[in-house]
Amino acid sequence: MAQQIQQQQQQENRQQQQQLTPQELQLRLKYLRKCALFTQCSDDFLVPLAGKMTERIFKQGDVVLAQGLPHRNIYFLVEGEVLRLRIDNEGVVRWMEPPSKDERVFGALHVLSANPALATLHCETTVRAFELSGETVRDAFTNAEFSRQVARSLCTDILQSAGKYRTPMLEQHSRKINFLATTVAAAIESFYRSALNSLLNRRLTGTKGPLFPDMHIQIVTRMVYINGLKGMRRYFETHYDADTHHHPATTRFLLACAPGLVMCPVSSVLEATNAHLNPEPVHIKWIRGYLPRCVREVIFAVGLNQMSDYWSERIPEKMVPSSALRAAGGSLLAGVVSGYLSHVPHNLATMKLMSPTRSYGQLFREFAARSETRLPAAVPVAARPFAASLLSVLAPVGVHIRTTQIVGSFALLNGFIAALS
Repeated sequence: MAQQIQQQQQQENRQQQQQLTPQELQLRLKYLRKCALFTQCSDDFLVPLAGKMTERIFKQGDVVLAQGLPHRNIYFLVEGEVLRLRIDNEGVVRWMEPPSKDERVFGALHVLSANPALATLHCETTVRAFELSGETVRDAFTNAEFSRQVARSLCTDILQSAGKYRTPMLEQHSRKINFLATTVAAAIESFYRSALNSLLNRRLTGTKGPLFPDMHIQIVTRMVYINGLKGMRRYFETHYDADTHHHPATTRFLLACAPGLVMCPVSSVLEATNAHLNPEPVHIKWIRGYLPRCVREVIFAVGLNQMSDYWSERIPEKMVPSSALRAAGGSLLAGVVSGYLSHVPHNLATMKLMSPTRSYGQLFREFAARSETRLPAAVPVAARPFAASLLSVLAPVGVHIRTTQIVGSFALLNGFIAALS
């Protein structure tokens, strides 16, 4: 009986081989062996499957698989590029890690039970693919030896069903805002920010000031400011779809900058409360240093919002299960970048706030002169002013304090918001 079954299988294999050219057969076998189900299967079983694969051509913009709908086929991508998008449990659209050239197989682990698709598969270009129906695969499982070979395949090459998020920078989508959690986080963070700001001002001016000046103003203003940054981001994302514009990348960039620009006046009031060397009242001195402060606020807003999300979703969930810790970890990385980039505009804004009668050119020359003592003695005298200016931009004095401040602020804000939400 077993011999008859084997002879029948061999006869079917020969029939399948006759229908395909050797090149076509080898191409189909090549892609079958890339599938986690079939890596350890013999040609006696793969050849019949190869003969039942159908070649499909999808146009740009077509949807091969739709999230939530049953998987009824396995797709082996031969040519073209695809994009995997998943809407997570909070309704946020996520980009999933693109498949490598050796892993362009979709639906293999879901097709046996027709499970719902994990993500939607969009065609970014014209796509050529082989399609293998789930019914064909299920019929093959009636053979006990084939089932054993598939089991061995899965034991040696287990596909991870949950992909990694890889949303590009500036294409992250915000979650629904918990204003209570954001307010509490901002109140706690305002003390940390005030202390570090005072230390940085002391480093810039050489004059010691209080660590927590006018906290009755700072706490309330900080609450309004952080809620504004988060709320403005949510508002702009809800009311403006960058993909509908002729220049979506430029539109995304402008929408990312908008919260920082809108909330810059509020930040200016916060800075004015720390400007102890400026005797002007707060309602006047808040405007001092406004231009470089706008640059700083844009960097801060993008870092707190998009960049923190960018790094957070790249921290493996298996390594850090807590969403609050992942948010804090991503914020730490974003804080390092934002702290470094925002240091020079922050210093110019602070120096202008402290000395409103001096020009920005004078202030920058003073700022750069402080770096001249750090230059090697071998630098020629004529080149020292330029070298000092370059050093003050690339490795400014006090950058570690500013970076520590931003890193801590991002981690406290996003970490507390995630934990309290």
